[in-house]
Amino acid sequence: MKKLISFVGIGHPRDGYQYATYCFDDGFNFRTKLVQLAIAAHEVTINRTPFDAVFLLMTTESKKRYLHELMEGFGYYGILSDHVRIFDGIDTSKQDAASQWK
Repeated sequence: MKKLISFVGIGHPRDGYQYATYCFDDGFNFRTKLVQLAIAAHEVTINRTPFDAVFLLMTTESKKRYLHELMEGFGYYGILSDHVRIFDGIDTSKQDAASQWK
């Protein structure tokens, strides 16, 4: 079973993530704001198989900003919505070391 496990932040607080071209060692390039979509596109285009499951760690704000775009992109690359699990509600107000281990 092929899985993608990733986190999605908010990027720049004002402007979010910017477009970038992700370049893979095999010569595949993909332009997107979200690296998860570049990885999904690479797997389908080059390796010919989509991920069986995707696990995303998201803050409440990143979910608002990017979940729709991610789900739309995953669908395009053959990743069914019921194969995507979102772990959200991460409390970003407690960024000290002690809170990170709770």
